[in-house]
Amino acid sequence: MTALRTRAGGAAAGALLGACLLLAGCSVDQEIAVQVNGAGEAAVRVELQPVFVDYLLALAEVAAEELPDDPSELFDVAEVEAAIAEWPGVEAAQIATPSTERLEMLLTFADLQAAFSPAAPDPGAGAGVTPIISLTGGSRRTLSVHLDGDNYHQLTTLFPVLEHPLVISLGPQPDLAVSDEEYLEMMQFVLGDDGPPAVLDSEVTVRVRVEGRVVEQHGGELQADGSVLIRIPLLRILVLDQPLDYRIVFE
Repeated sequence: MTALRTRAGGAAAGALLGACLLLAGCSVDQEIAVQVNGAGEAAVRVELQPVFVDYLLALAEVAAEELPDDPSELFDVAEVEAAIAEWPGVEAAQIATPSTERLEMLLTFADLQAAFSPAAPDPGAGAGVTPIISLTGGSRRTLSVHLDGDNYHQLTTLFPVLEHPLVISLGPQPDLAVSDEEYLEMMQFVLGDDGPPAVLDSEVTVRVRVEGRVVEQHGGELQADGSVLIRIPLLRILVLDQPLDYRIVFE
C-alpha cells in the first residue's frame, strides 16, 4: 500500500506503495500467508527503477511538496506507517529501507478482505462492483482477486496518492482504450527513452501461502512447497484492458 512528504490522507507520495502498484518503473514482490479465518501477514518489497525515482522527485516539485535533503531518504518510514495505520485491521510489524530505491515491510491483518477491499468512497458507487479481494466459503475457502475498470477506484481509498491528477494520468483510463504500444509511447514522452524499458522490466509478484492445502487455482502456478506464485507484468495493470482474475481454493 516516502520523503516526498505527504499525509496519509493527502496528495503526493506518502502512500507511495499504492502508486508503485500502478505506476511505471517499479517492481513489487509480496508473500502473503492467509489463514482459514482470513487473518495472516504480508511481506512486501517495493523496488523503484531509477527513472521512476527521478519522476517522483519531479512530481513532488510540481505539487510543491517538500523534497528530502538526503536522496537516500526517498522512503519516509514514519509516513508509510501513518498511511498503513489508516487501513482497518492492518498493522505494520516491520518497515525497513535497506537502500534508496527499496522499501521492505511486514504487515499483519485480522481480515484480508476487510483490509484490502474497502468500500467505495461514494456509497452509491460501489453497488454491484466486485471487490478487489474476497475470501468466501466455509471449510473450503476461496480466495479471489479481481481487478477491472469498475473496481479500480477502490484502490484510491487505500492509496490517496492515486487521486493526484498527475498520477491518475499514468494509471488505467476507464473511458479510453489504450493499447500497449500507445501506453509505452506515453511513458517515453513522460519519462524519456528509459521509460518503456522500465515498464517492461517491472512486474508484481505475489506468492500466496494458505493454511491447509490448495485444491484448485486459476491463474498463477502451484509450487512444490504448496504455495501459489502469481506474476503480473506491470503493463497489464497499467493498461488494464482486460480484467485480472486469480482464484485459490484451499481447505
